[in-house]
Amino acid sequence: AKMEGLIQITGNLKQAANFDVILDPVDDGDGPAQANDIFWQVAGYVEVGTGAKMQGIILAKTRADFLTGSSLEGRVLTQTACNLQSAKITQPAVAAPTAAPTTGSRRGLRSI
Repeated sequence: AKMEGLIQITGNLKQAANFDVILDPVDDGDGPAQANDIFWQVAGYVEVGTGAKMQGIILAKTRADFLTGSSLEGRVLTQTACNLQSAKITQPAVAAPTAAPTTGSRRGLRSI
């Protein structure tokens, strides 16, 4: 099973300037933590400080503010606004799926 997480915050989330929230890339048997598997559910607003880095998918009740030089590897969903002040948001990397081994004949649906 891969690592997944939901972090629920009942108020606002304010990340300090030049502070990084980076997921541990080490695989401890469950698979490494990935930005597309970690959800930040915030009841208020989110503010990522100047020069700060963050990973995950942010679900903010009101708004998300990314200050100068901040960055996010992930996605942002808000009910009002996502404000970027010379900031960068990149789509999270997705691990390539592993193909299931096939043996014998394959049965399934076919188009007509």
